[in-house]
Formats: sequence, C-alpha cells, structure tokens
Amino acid sequence: MDLCRIAVMGHSFGGATVIEALCKEVNFKCGIALDVLMFPLDEEIYARVKQPIFFINSEKFQWAGNIMAMRKLVPPDSSSTQRKMVTIKGTVHQSFPDFIFLTGN
Repeated sequence: MDLCRIAVMGHSFGGATVIEALCKEVNFKCGIALDVLMFPLDEEIYARVKQPIFFINSEKFQWAGNIMAMRKLVPPDSSSTQRKMVTIKGTVHQSFPDFIFLTGN
C-alpha cells in the first residue's frame, strides 16, 4: 500500500463526501465522485479543493442544477487541476454500487 498516493471515492451522498474530504484533507491525492449529489455541499468549499477530481455520472439521474454545480469544480480549462466529468450512456443511479450484482438488474 502506497500511503503517499491515497484516493477517495464515493457514490451519491458519498460523492459529496469525496469533495468535502478533499477540501479538508490534503493527504488525499485525488477523488472519484460517482453520480454525486451536490446539494449538501456549501459552494464556499469549492475553491478550497485543490486535488484532481473525476466525476462519473449516469445518464438517467443527473439534472441541470446538479451538473452546473459540478462544473464549478471542473472549469473549461481544467488541465492544471486534472478535473474531468463524463456521463455513461444507458446507466441509472443504481448502476454504480455493488447492489446491481445482488439483484442482477
């Protein structure tokens, strides 16, 4: 285990926790937010997040207001912070957690 390269990852409310954790703990080197819910977060923390973030969204779950909040963390020229956002076609909010393997859907 390389403790110098720790990442944090979460889904839904856990995705919001990813952003909060990156804001508060510089030892996390990057974050992955799966279909994140942005509304629990106070926008004032956005500027304090310095690490790379990869947003992976489902096609069917996201809405304009939530995407706009994510875009505040992924500026048009995000090459300096290595931040990206993608949407996976044909996916729903439940596509990301391991629950899908239990139900088979």
